[in-house]
Amino acid sequence: MQRAEEIEQALAAEIQQAQFRLRRRQSELNEVVGNAICSRDAFADFLSELGNAWIRLRSLKIIGDAIIDGCRGYCPTSVISTIQRSKTLAERVGLAVDDDRKLAPCPRRTRHERRHRDAGDRRVELTEPFAPPVVVGV
Repeated sequence: MQRAEEIEQALAAEIQQAQFRLRRRQSELNEVVGNAICSRDAFADFLSELGNAWIRLRSLKIIGDAIIDGCRGYCPTSVISTIQRSKTLAERVGLAVDDDRKLAPCPRRTRHERRHRDAGDRRVELTEPFAPPVVVGV
């Protein structure tokens, strides 16, 4: 009986050590994968495109507010509601997403373009529909 308990304790200790090694190896693997993904030029391009998307969204909201202000109280309620409405950013069934862009590679930018961002005041000029805005230093 004592021998069975010793074997059970030894097995439990070995299982615990194996689980610890597995968690450590999984953590190391996650770190390597994260570094591999985040160090790619395509990831830097993704971050740049994400920033441009936020600039475009803020710019559209500013334009919408200017339209509402310009109507001086005569803007239809439905237009005001549409402009001021917030949409969820989470991927949800039934909400539109741009599937083509989701899978398309980001436009290539040189390292020089990614590193040298505008530091001063910026003006946003909107280009054709759905195109990223052109940011012009002021």
